[in-house]
Amino acid sequence: MAGNASEPPETSDVAWFLQTLGARPEGRLLHEELPGGHLAPFGIRFGDVVFELDPRFGFPPAEPPAELEATAVRLLGELDRRRAVAVQQRMGVRTA
Repeated sequence: MAGNASEPPETSDVAWFLQTLGARPEGRLLHEELPGGHLAPFGIRFGDVVFELDPRFGFPPAEPPAELEATAVRLLGELDRRRAVAVQQRMGVRTA
């Protein structure tokens, strides 16, 4: 979600969302605040257009992924880890 979590929840949708979901008893909300500029596209820039080209065809390599993509991969990995733990816990309850 785009926005600024440092503003008060009364004026910031992001802060309200984090406060509301953070109060859930199910567990800690995954959240990471990114600095500005993380929505920049990646690929080969030609004027105002960014092309994602396959480097196997002899094109120069694409720019590295933006911080947003790296953060998303980290958070998805943590969600997958949490899911695996929950499945193991459920299986342990059923076999006990």
